[in-house]
Parts: sequence; C-alpha cells; structure tokens
Amino acid sequence: MKFCNLASGSKGNCTYVESENTAVLIDDGISLKELEKRANLSNIDLNKVSALFVTHEHCDHIGGIASFSKKYKVNIYGPDPSMDQLYDKNVDGHLLHLFDCVNGIKIDDMNISSFRLPHDAMYTQGYIVESQGKKIVLSTDLGYISKATFEKYKGADLIYLESNYDEEMLKNGPYPFYLKKRILGNNGHLCNTESARAVAALKNEGVERFVLAHLSENNNTKDKVTNTLSQRLDMENIKLGSLELTIADQYIPSEVLKI
Repeated sequence: MKFCNLASGSKGNCTYVESENTAVLIDDGISLKELEKRANLSNIDLNKVSALFVTHEHCDHIGGIASFSKKYKVNIYGPDPSMDQLYDKNVDGHLLHLFDCVNGIKIDDMNISSFRLPHDAMYTQGYIVESQGKKIVLSTDLGYISKATFEKYKGADLIYLESNYDEEMLKNGPYPFYLKKRILGNNGHLCNTESARAVAALKNEGVERFVLAHLSENNNTKDKVTNTLSQRLDMENIKLGSLELTIADQYIPSEVLKI
C-alpha cells in the first residue's frame, strides 16, 4: 500500500491511502483547489479514489467534501451524524452511505473497518485499512487512548496518530479557560505526552512506522513533538532513530510512504 497525508490540523485534514487496485481518502477538510494542488505535488491521481471515509462531522474533516464529491462522484461513508451534515451541505444523497461499524466494508482489494474514538463530536471513529497482508490504522481527534483502542493498533504496519498539543503551551497560552478545558478533557485531543507513551508501548509491540498528526498551530511545534517522544523512548531504552517517523503538516503533503 501507499500512504500520503495531504493535510493535518485544525484548518483541514485529508489522507490518501492506495492499494494495488484502488485508493481512498480519509476525511477532506480542504478546498478542492488545494487538494488537487497537493495531490499533483505528490504524484497522486485523484481519479483512482473510489471512496471517501469520514471520521466525524467537524468542519476541518468534512469542509471540502461537497466540492470534491461534485467533481469526482465517489461514494462517501461515515457515521450517521456526519452524513446528516453532508446532506445539509447539498452533497448528492445517492453518494452518502452509513458506514457498517460492525462488519466494515470491502472495496476491491481493500478492507476498511472502524472503531469508536472519544471526542466531542456527535460520533467519531478511527479507521483500519488492510490490503495484501498490510495494515494501516488512522486515529486523530481523541481525548485518550483506551485499552480497546490500543488493541486496534497492534500488528499495524503504520499508525497515523494524533499528537495535538504540548500541555505547558496550552495551559500557558492565550486560549480561554473553557477551550483549554475542552482540549484537555477525555473528549478533547491527545497531548504529546500521551501520544509518546503510546508510541513507545507500540514500539515494544513491534510497530515501527508512525505518522504523528493534527498538531495545534497555537499549542504545539514539531520540535516539541519530537523532543517529548525522544524523552519517552529514552525511558524505555528505545532510540528515536529506530522508528520510521513522520510528522504531518497542515500545509505541506507528507512523503508518499510505501507500506
């Protein structure tokens, strides 16, 4: 499989996953013009996309879907609240499908399943994409990692995981108290410390490739993410260089990673 993050952050999210025979998008919160520009930079043919999967209904995850679906006419799958929001945005109802959270879905040579995430949307889910014995797990917008969620990560060839904020930057930053409380809560976002803890534990389970994502522009930096992770790995006697690590960007596509 191939993996490319096209946008990650509060101004829009979009991820491309390709198998031998097909491709899908996970979320689309950026404009069609910007999506096509970034896809072109990454040598991605959006005409290969056969479906789009929605994690939840927040605008930074669905804001670009109406224009994308109007041009590319692909089926869109997601939880019920997300489909309602897209219907209200005048997305063609024939393209909207409730995702089968029990059985998942098979598209050509790709199997996609989902799992619930704790976030302050009406319903948020992560996705597992599998093809030809390879497994990619995607989960952003979660307040904490439960034991059940951690189990979903095991055996992955690549994990796309949130590392949203540095706790000190958030607590000492300009956000109003109610917003800080929301982000810090169990239905908010995942901090660097908890993300690093999960990466270290998963490295001990044999997972080696990670894309850390959804960094806050106001409460985080790539250096903060890397330093926090390095400190945690040192505690576990793990070298940062033993990981294949990518930090996703709001404005620049990641490399196309071959899985």
